[in-house]
Amino acid sequence: MNERYKIGEARFFLARMEESVEDRGSFRYYLSAFLSAARTVLQYALEESERKNSRQWYDDTVGKFKLMKDFFKDKRDANIHREEPIDPSRHVTIANSEGVGVISAASEVFFNDKPVKMERPAEEPPPLKPPERRHEDTVRYRFNDWSSPEDVIGLSHRYIDELESFIQSGMKIGILTG
Repeated sequence: MNERYKIGEARFFLARMEESVEDRGSFRYYLSAFLSAARTVLQYALEESERKNSRQWYDDTVGKFKLMKDFFKDKRDANIHREEPIDPSRHVTIANSEGVGVISAASEVFFNDKPVKMERPAEEPPPLKPPERRHEDTVRYRFNDWSSPEDVIGLSHRYIDELESFIQSGMKIGILTG
């Protein structure tokens, strides 16, 4: 009945995760809240499907989604019921680059081994700008027990997509109200 509300809440915390990748503590707090809100979507759906004697539909449908069925459920359960909060590994990539600028250039043009006089334009070209310096850090978080290259944020987006599909399928056949 309130599944869509909880998906909205999970999206809110996912957006805060994306904004706080530089701050490990905040990122972990938002991840914890995301896990709880997203898991509640399925708990509400389970209650609603049981009231309509559709538990079999619930089990069969959840079983089709790998992230929903086990992975994020286990993450949330570990975060809530174990002695330590969830703590994904942090990967930082540091990239520095400096552009290359040409200070000056000169050349002579020859035709049949004789120098050719080149007329210079009346205007001087604008002075060259100094090369740009760029510094870019990339921070990503990963679950060490997830084998594909996706990071926590990428997986969380996939999880939300799975939850949306699940809720839509239940609403389409009249088991869930959303």
